[in-house]
Amino acid sequence: MIIESIGASLLLLSAIRTTNMSDKKKIEKIFEYTKTWITTQGNEIKKPQFIRKEAITNENEESIGMLYVYRLPLGLPYKKLEYLNDNIGVFKDGLHKNVEIEFDGGMLHVNVYETDLPRKWNYEDEELEGWKVPIGKTYKELITHDFDATPHMVGGGTTRYGKTNLMKVMITSLIANHPEDVELFLIDLKAGVEFDRYKNLKQVKAVAKNVYETHQLLTEVMMILEGEKAFYRENGWSNIVESPLKKRRFVIIDEAGDLVPEKFMSKQEKDMHAECQWMLSHIARIGGAFGFRELFFSQYTTADVLPRQIKQNCDAKISFKLQNGYSSEVVLGEGNTQAAELEKIPGRAIFKDGASMYKLQVPKITDNQMEKLLQDYYESKRKDVTNEVGRKKNEDTDNLIEFRDHD
Repeated sequence: MIIESIGASLLLLSAIRTTNMSDKKKIEKIFEYTKTWITTQGNEIKKPQFIRKEAITNENEESIGMLYVYRLPLGLPYKKLEYLNDNIGVFKDGLHKNVEIEFDGGMLHVNVYETDLPRKWNYEDEELEGWKVPIGKTYKELITHDFDATPHMVGGGTTRYGKTNLMKVMITSLIANHPEDVELFLIDLKAGVEFDRYKNLKQVKAVAKNVYETHQLLTEVMMILEGEKAFYRENGWSNIVESPLKKRRFVIIDEAGDLVPEKFMSKQEKDMHAECQWMLSHIARIGGAFGFRELFFSQYTTADVLPRQIKQNCDAKISFKLQNGYSSEVVLGEGNTQAAELEKIPGRAIFKDGASMYKLQVPKITDNQMEKLLQDYYESKRKDVTNEVGRKKNEDTDNLIEFRDHD
């Protein structure tokens, strides 16, 4: 299906770079070598068909590159489209330029840029429609994510490259745009050093700082979810986007790797860690239709840290710089090692939303800026996870068993 070997790939790219072919011809030559086509039953080969090209401009109407639009042959496997994005370096190396691929229905957009990404930009408080939040700037535009279109997101990244910063950007945007309709359940397994300062925001229902508090918080979320299921049945709704309800509940977890059961733990501790992972998986599988959104982030990404059921239900994926290709594949998908190849620039990330993928620069926000923007929503009474969502341990266990029996 793909270029047969690294040697063949290098030979191809070298041949393309040293020719006088136009960028259009180089793109089509790469289509040939990557076998981006289909063969009909009559052995006819159908390739992407060139439609048009047009200049790409930035916000100041300055030309920054060229867009090449191709119509994809009907029946082209989704895996081949994923491969193009997972191996975008083939285009970048072949054209010796920055390249970005987007899919629009049956169309393939190949954006070829003469410029580079911004190395840094500050968060801007702006009104976004619906349940969209800013994710980052590409070569040409601001990319947003719509949590009503894609309810859940997973993310990874080595420490100090912008993972927690992005979560703060999204929290700020959600509260600023939906102060009366958003509820936040924050899990900060870095001992609460990042999210505990926001416990007084009226939209924050609880902040969990360790596994015990996380278990209490998630159990309460599960109980709310069960109540919502009954409410939806009574009203004949199957999905929140088809209902008149405005409220959305976000479960946001930072450093999810601390929920993995370890060999040295007691059976009770292992069970609690496993139950937390199960509840997060349940929310990801069931909660989207009932207005629950899950943001699952971890520094150390392995298959144990990111349960398969969570990953399969999170079409939105973002990764900052990671140490190796395996970790990148865990977050972004098999065969995608781009997060390991990112420049060592804080805020630089790969964002994947379905088949479309972007390399972008995430906005920077400071704690002072965040607190200033949200100052109208602070309450004087300090919240504590144990009295906000805490329940007796035996009740937790009984409820958890009941949830599992009906899962």
